[in-house]
Amino acid sequence: MHLVMSLKQQTLASLAELPEDASAWGELHEEARLLSAIAKAEADVRAGRLHSLEEAKSRMEEKWTRRRS
Repeated sequence: MHLVMSLKQQTLASLAELPEDASAWGELHEEARLLSAIAKAEADVRAGRLHSLEEAKSRMEEKWTRRRS
């Protein structure tokens, strides 16, 4: 019986081979977080969970105004 590994399984197997002190761990972690955030954003768009440009601008201005105070 021939088992085909999914891309996720292949990736996890490759990661398991890296030494604990590999310098690439930080970069891999950040890239995984970025890809996860992008996938979540794409799902939000497909589900219609959107904000207008004006609303987004307003939210960002409010957020940065609070941080400065």
